[in-house]
Amino acid sequence: MEHADTEASRAVAGLHSCPDAAASGERSTGRLVTPLANRAIEALSLRAETAGLAVSAALMALLAARETWLARMQVALSHPRDLYVAVVETLLIGYLVAARMAAPRSGAAVLAAVEHALDLSAAQRAQLRESVGRYRRARFLAAGAAGAVFATLAPLLLRDATGHPWTWAAWSPEFAWRRCLTPLVGWMFGTFIQVTIAEARRTSDLARHLNSIDLFECDTLAPFTRFGLRTALSAVGLLSVVALLLTETGFGLLVAFLAVVSALSAAAGLLLPLRGWRDRIADEKARELACCREALRRARDALVEGRPIPTGHGRLADIVAYRQLVESVSEWPVDSDTVLRAGAYLLLPIAFWLSGTIAPDSLVSVAEILAG
Repeated sequence: MEHADTEASRAVAGLHSCPDAAASGERSTGRLVTPLANRAIEALSLRAETAGLAVSAALMALLAARETWLARMQVALSHPRDLYVAVVETLLIGYLVAARMAAPRSGAAVLAAVEHALDLSAAQRAQLRESVGRYRRARFLAAGAAGAVFATLAPLLLRDATGHPWTWAAWSPEFAWRRCLTPLVGWMFGTFIQVTIAEARRTSDLARHLNSIDLFECDTLAPFTRFGLRTALSAVGLLSVVALLLTETGFGLLVAFLAVVSALSAAAGLLLPLRGWRDRIADEKARELACCREALRRARDALVEGRPIPTGHGRLADIVAYRQLVESVSEWPVDSDTVLRAGAYLLLPIAFWLSGTIAPDSLVSVAEILAG
């Protein structure tokens, strides 16, 4: 079975070798689906952030109306734990709606920026534009189902003896609301990760179809790096919302797990779009170094035989200097410092919330030790 995120690239590659590949590409594109929420946002011509805020606001209003109708507002506010977690879950749903919509739009922006430099026909470019934001149904459903199942079983990671996640009769209305929203949060989380990775791979494939690249001039690289940074920032925002749960006792292990998953998603979103560039740079370096070796061989033969070095190949010192310059070009267009900085930004939300819960007690302990 073909992967959803490589479906379009394989179809495009096949267009070069098969006269009937255009029709088969259309059939393969027809098997891709667009998430329902994304279709609704596009139909309403909304910004991703506006759509996410609208979803969170609607869920908040529904929760408030339900609590008022049940005359539970005062009771819920006196013991706000379940109400607070329910509010965080509504924020997560809204954020994930926006983030899941932002990924294909960022991918479409990369395609629009480099489309003129692609070694593809107009029909092939149209096919690529159509495939952005669409995903293989089986993979999309599997990612969402896995997230929903994990979210449903998430109470197993909670260190909380007061809750009764498997006893319906013991549920308060606020806890029931939480449990109803939890599978939806998991579905959105799983599909967000799948969409992010799929769009990152699809963006990476664009670099393989560029007409040419220059080892020393990477202006075309900018759209790819912007995509990666936006993906990393989406993960930072997601962690900022997830970290709100750290104020509640027992959620530390769950937040840690989600932080690891978000970090991996951010790393994939940052590095996968540049993998195609890395392959192109490696191929270009190999070609340039082969030319340098050939020029050095000709220059050496001329020097050994006492003949003048052909001017078309330059002086021996120039060839050696150019070879060293080519060898110094990094195959990855981002260095380790950039990756480390992105990882540090990713951990900032967790550090911020931990500073509000752990740091005060730690400071008091240190002060007592120093005073005593």
